[in-house]
Amino acid sequence: METAQLIAQVKKNFSDFAAGNAETFFDSIHPDVVWDVSSPPNHPALGVHKGKSAFRKIFEEILPLVEFEHLEVIEVLGSGDRTAAIYRERVRVVATGKTLEQEIVMGNRWKEGKIIEYREYIDSAALGEAFSPD
Repeated sequence: METAQLIAQVKKNFSDFAAGNAETFFDSIHPDVVWDVSSPPNHPALGVHKGKSAFRKIFEEILPLVEFEHLEVIEVLGSGDRTAAIYRERVRVVATGKTLEQEIVMGNRWKEGKIIEYREYIDSAALGEAFSPD
C-alpha cells in the first residue's frame, strides 16, 4: 500500500472504532503482529504480545475496563511502511470511576497492508493512577 493509503486506513480505523466498530481495526492487524505495550504493572496489557489472536485477546480484555467518552485524531503522519497517529482520548476507568484524559502517539509498521508492529506511547504514570483504587 502507498503511504497515503496507510494514512487513510489509520483514520478509518479510528473513525470506525469511535463509532463502536472495532472489527475494521482488527481486520487491519497482520497475523504476525507484535504489540509492545509500556504500561504500569496494574494494567492488563503490559508486555509484548505476539500474533493477532494474542493482540485481539488483550485488546478485548481492556475494552470492558474503560468507557470511552471522547476519541479524537489530531494528526496522522506516514513515511514508507510506517505511520504515526497522535490522538486524544478521555476514558473513565470502570473499576475506579476515575477519568483519564491524555494524548497518545501510536506508531505502526505495515506489511502487506496490515499492521505488523504496533506501539503506543502514553503517560504511563497517569494510566497507573487512573487504574489505582487509591
